[in-house]
Amino acid sequence: MDSQSGDETSQLSLADVLRDIDEIDGDLTIYIEKGRPVDPSTLIALIDEELAGPPEGVSYLLEVHLA
Repeated sequence: MDSQSGDETSQLSLADVLRDIDEIDGDLTIYIEKGRPVDPSTLIALIDEELAGPPEGVSYLLEVHLA
C-alpha cells in the first residue's frame, strides 16, 4: 500500500510506523488491506482524511495520535 505522507511508492509496515511513531504526523490515520491479519509486517497506508478518503480495499486500523 502507499503512504500519503511521503513518497507514494514507499511501502510501510506496521512495525515501521510504530518504530517511528514520534516522527509521524498525528493527523494521519492508519489503514490496512481488508482481510489481512494484523501483525508487525502488515503493510499500511497513512491517510490524511482531511485531504482524501481511504483508497478502495482498505480498512481503518487506528489514528496515529492514538497509537
